[in-house]
Amino acid sequence: METPKMPAPDADEIDLRAWALALARSWKLIVGLTVLAVMAAGVFTLLQPRLFEATALVVASVPPGEPSGPDPQAVARTAVKVAQSDALIAEVYELVRAELRTIRDRAELKRAMKASAARDPRTVRLVVRTQDPAEAAAIANAWARWVVVRVNDVYIGREVARGIGLDARIGLRFLQAGLGWGGSCFPKDTLALLAMGREYGLRLPIVEAAWEVNARQRERVVEKLLGELKTLKGKTIALLGLSFKPHTDDLRDSPALALARLLLERGAFVRAHDPVALPRARREVGRSLEYAETPEAVLAGADAVVLATDWPEYRTWPWRELRPLLRRALVVDARNHLDGEALARAGYRYLGVGIPDLFPVQEVV
Repeated sequence: METPKMPAPDADEIDLRAWALALARSWKLIVGLTVLAVMAAGVFTLLQPRLFEATALVVASVPPGEPSGPDPQAVARTAVKVAQSDALIAEVYELVRAELRTIRDRAELKRAMKASAARDPRTVRLVVRTQDPAEAAAIANAWARWVVVRVNDVYIGREVARGIGLDARIGLRFLQAGLGWGGSCFPKDTLALLAMGREYGLRLPIVEAAWEVNARQRERVVEKLLGELKTLKGKTIALLGLSFKPHTDDLRDSPALALARLLLERGAFVRAHDPVALPRARREVGRSLEYAETPEAVLAGADAVVLATDWPEYRTWPWRELRPLLRRALVVDARNHLDGEALARAGYRYLGVGIPDLFPVQEVV
């Protein structure tokens, strides 16, 4: 259907009647199209499947007699993050798989599940919407149970580590979550122990698991970056620290270099800073990395910052003043070394290891 054309007026006169008739015909056409659109929207809505909703509430609380326990509001924030993680959704899917009637895979399950903070900041609201009421209820119940289990794992794990660390023969220093251990001694000795076991026909599952988990820590950092940036191809990552531990330039089996290799394999540009190890890195690592001598040089135009070695210097950088240099104010602290709350107040998105993620906080002046 052609849109009615209004007659062009002559230079010295305007036919008001012709223009009024043309405008009326145009108005009828507009009204007709609007009515058709509304009718079509109504039919589309009627054709949509009916959804049933099941809701579960998870309330964070500190047991009586433990006033020094974690802040319930912080626990609730952790629970929201845990509830939305792919790992937990996969666990729920496996648990309720036999009861699913309309949901076909994990992707559909994830779309049906929504976690959010409730009006009470200590409470998390879990909502499931599916076409089957029994299915929705089963998912909500399983989801709530797994959230409670996993959040308790996070906080109980911290307390267990703290308790073990009180033994002076062990100490807290070696029980920190992070990027994993490296260096010239521990990796070599671990592999030698595994080889000795194989020589005598013995499996050492605890040692094997320690080795595998340690290697996996680098991949977890990559996953955190992918969760924020969606892709690493073409992204610039500012890597803070290259030595396997602070106060040395030793790069042997450095977790930072292992992480850098994973980032390069995924197409990222890696720009590295280290207070001591840059000269050695230039000799031993070569041109695969870009090197920067100053905070301004390493952060300029970066899509994310990853702290890989817990040098004390990084805690004293003027992070608020440096933020405008970044393309994106994202910090992944693979050593839980920086002050995450201070960075959030300075406008950064902060992700640690085994601790709640923080969003930028707008300070009230």
